[in-house]
Order: sequence, then C-alpha cells, then structure tokens
Amino acid sequence: MNFKIPDLPQYYRQVRFVLIITLFLNLFVSIAKLIVGYMANSMSLIADGIHSFSDGMSNITGLIGISLASRPRDATHPYGHQKFETIAALAISIMLVLVSLNILYSAINRLMNPVSPDVTIISFAVIIFTIIVNVFVSRYEFKEGTRLKSDILLSDSAHTGSDVLVSLTVLISLIASYFGFSLLDSIASLLIALLILKVAFQIFTKNAHILTDHAVLNPEDIERLVSDAPGVKTCHNIRTRGMEDHIFVDLHLTLSGNTTVFRQHEIVHHVEDKIKTHIPGVKEVYIHIEPVETELWPEKD
Repeated sequence: MNFKIPDLPQYYRQVRFVLIITLFLNLFVSIAKLIVGYMANSMSLIADGIHSFSDGMSNITGLIGISLASRPRDATHPYGHQKFETIAALAISIMLVLVSLNILYSAINRLMNPVSPDVTIISFAVIIFTIIVNVFVSRYEFKEGTRLKSDILLSDSAHTGSDVLVSLTVLISLIASYFGFSLLDSIASLLIALLILKVAFQIFTKNAHILTDHAVLNPEDIERLVSDAPGVKTCHNIRTRGMEDHIFVDLHLTLSGNTTVFRQHEIVHHVEDKIKTHIPGVKEVYIHIEPVETELWPEKD
C-alpha cells in the first residue's frame, strides 16, 4: 500500500520547516548534555538533557499535529482539521508534566543519596554552548510563531525557552559543585522540574481555551464595527471561538422589516467583508437576520 504525504498549504509548510530545523538542533543539544551529564555524574545536567530530549519529542508531536491539521474539510470535519494543531500543543504540555515528574523523582532520590558530580571544563563548555543554541531556537520559533500565528510554534517556543532557564540553573549548580557545594546540583534539578511544570500549565491553559470555545474577540469591538454599516439597525448576540489565526464569528443583525431578500444578501456580505478586513484571523462569519418595524428605526444611508 502506498501512502501519499498530503500537499501542505503554505502556512503548514512553513510551520513544518521550522519544526524540522528545531528538531535536529534539539536532538543535538540533548545528546551533548546527556553524554557529558553521565560522564560528570551531574543530576542537573542529565535532567537538562532529558528536558532537551522532550523538546525534540515535542517537535515530532508538532509535525504530526500539523500534518493532520493541514487536511482540507471533509464530510466528517466540515469546519476543518485545524484543532489537531491545538491537540498537539496539549500533548506537548502533558509530555512536559511527565518529564518534570521524572526529574522530581530523580532529584529527591539524589538528595537522599548524595553524590558529588565530577565537574570539568567540558561540562561548562557544553552547557554554555547549548544555552546559545537554545536561545537561538527559542527566538527563531517565537518569531516565526508570531508571524504565522501558530499555536504549535508558540507553545514549542515556550518549551524551548524554559530550556534556557533550565540550562542557566544547571550552569549555576555546576559552578557551585566545582567549589564543593554538590547539594546544589540536586536542588537545581528540583527547580528545573518546577520551571517545566509552570511552562506546561501555561501551554495547557492557552490551548484548553481553544478546545473549550473560549471567547477570542471582544464582542463590543465587533458591535462598534458592524453597527454603523448601511442598513444595519443593531448588532447583538455576538460570539467568537477558535484560534487566533482561524476565528469563527456568530452574530445577529436586525434589519428593517421591509428590506428585500436581495438587499439583505448585500448587507450580510458587506458585514462579513468588513469584519474579515478589519480583524485579522477571522475566517468565517455566520449571521442571523432579525426584522424590526421600519418606523422604529429610520433608514441609514
């Protein structure tokens, strides 16, 4: 059986390219940290390596998510598959929780059974080099995620950004261990786990809002935009949902009771175009028409 890779739209091709680049960088950084961490017997450096490895796994999760999200609408998904990207971001947050729990367990075990790490110049060189790489990766993903309005890239950027904080913590612990304060190596691991949990919570909260149809836009902004449109008497019952780059808007319009069907059609299209033009990210606008007595509302030009 032949499996054909779907032809990704431009947006998803760009997101995929960013994820592939960061995947290879994260795996390289992870391997370097783990090798040196085990050689130096440094719990904090090993924990940092595991965290970096989870960065790579989140890249793979993101690649799977955007491949599913890029599929066109079909009979079973008439609104599209975009939320698969959100599901992938949630998977990253769950992955981070599991990683942090593993680090917490190892750090507590090391506190109960202390071991002095063998810190060398290689340890310092590796951690400083990986910090530089992670700063580049995080800034690159954040920049592209902001430009493309991609939830998966922004979530992954936050994940990698936490890796920078983690590596700085490891650097401090290595310096302390070098001067004989080996207990700080285990304490640094505990701080790393807490930092990862914080990032996981932030990613989970943001993407859970999307899946639970949390309001995306302020209804008052839409009301002000639409209410002065020709032929529109009032605009109310405004609801929004979706992602920042794929927003659905539902609203009710009241029109004059004697407005012809042809004129109603014109007004609806005008309102749709106006919302999509003035509010980036709006893809669909659903409008319900309600008639009112003509004499109650003078016609607007």
